Amino acid sequence: METINDIVFGEMSYNHGWVNRKKLEFWEEIIDFKIKVVTYEENIILESQRKDYQYLESNLEEISNQSYDAVKQYIEDYWDEDIKPYLPDGVNKDVKELVKPKTILFDEENVFGILCDCLWDEHGIVIQILPEIEVGPQDMLL
Repeated sequence: METINDIVFGEMSYNHGWVNRKKLEFWEEIIDFKIKVVTYEENIILESQRKDYQYLESNLEEISNQSYDAVKQYIEDYWDEDIKPYLPDGVNKDVKELVKPKTILFDEENVFGILCDCLWDEHGIVIQILPEIEVGPQDMLL
């Protein structure tokens, strides 16, 4: 497996994009995130992707708080029709019980987000961070 040591992302291995893992405090928990950098031509990490990662690191607490609030609002907005019918009885609107952040995906040109598993959709949801915080189905980012 091909590996690189990127000046910003650190050591990464290639698996349909450059990948590594990093533990980050997010939603008041330590989460072992998969960090994935999507590459197209010649598997080169773009400077814009490095800047997005640095933006994440510099603003992690704010991103954590804002994304939690956005997911909470998303659950509230879609609870009755799109979420509750697909959950076992007795499950409440607890964000941390319903949604598990897993992968931070850096696409090209200032678009990145956090892919999450969720209890009501086998495909999960995404929290898009840039260009603005927005929550939706994963195909919004993929």
